[in-house]
Amino acid sequence: MAKGCSSCYAGVNVGADGYYPFGLVERPSADILPENDKGRLAVTNKAEDSYVFRVAPLRNVTLTAPYFHSSKVWDLKQAVAIMGQTQLGEELTTEEVDRLVAFLNPEGCQRGLSYFTGRNRDNASTCLADFREINGLSFGKPQKTVVTNPH
Repeated sequence: MAKGCSSCYAGVNVGADGYYPFGLVERPSADILPENDKGRLAVTNKAEDSYVFRVAPLRNVTLTAPYFHSSKVWDLKQAVAIMGQTQLGEELTTEEVDRLVAFLNPEGCQRGLSYFTGRNRDNASTCLADFREINGLSFGKPQKTVVTNPH
């Protein structure tokens, strides 16, 4: 999916290498934002760091519910849809959400891509190549780091 996910989610763990605002394009609703955690603001005391968090790795994300720093979202499909809206300003279609969730599932990647491509893949790198082909997705370096770790 050439939506822009790889701007924040890249590298070996598909994430965990930078700090970005939660709500880059659109602030999430109050029921999703963490009540007592304003992110990097507590460390830097800079207003622009309000709700800036370290990007969580997506490796094994299907096994790590609940999602977000508030731990209020238990469904990965809902979390993916929220990220599309808040981080990209995009309302993802049901098919786009389903494909992303299939990719994020370690077992589902092979099964999901077999379904989409009609090819049976037995290793993760080939699986990832198929996923990239289907969605025009590129995992490169993040395009821009919003807030860097000062340490």
